[in-house]
Amino acid sequence: QGLFDWLVVAGATPALARWEAGFKEPPPLSAAAFEEGGALPELGEVVRALDEGLDYDACHVAMLSFEEDASKALLAHLPFDVTRVSGDDRIAAVIRRGTTLAIHS
Repeated sequence: QGLFDWLVVAGATPALARWEAGFKEPPPLSAAAFEEGGALPELGEVVRALDEGLDYDACHVAMLSFEEDASKALLAHLPFDVTRVSGDDRIAAVIRRGTTLAIHS
């Protein structure tokens, strides 16, 4: 706990009502946004706007990162940096960046 000048959130989900469906507990930023005397009352307006108009589909990402020497031989054989996968109900995309692969559902 403490006073801070900045709050950085990489996505809106920790403040949205849909958090509870996946994690079975209230969203962590709801107290700051909505409770009387909450630390961030201005956040409530933003959260309400996002929660009402934001459609989404869940996406899972598996990330693999390799040491530089080990990855050169493996990743050099991939003929793409980004590819969309069709005809698979589990994998939608595979992305290569440097020594890291990200596989998206």
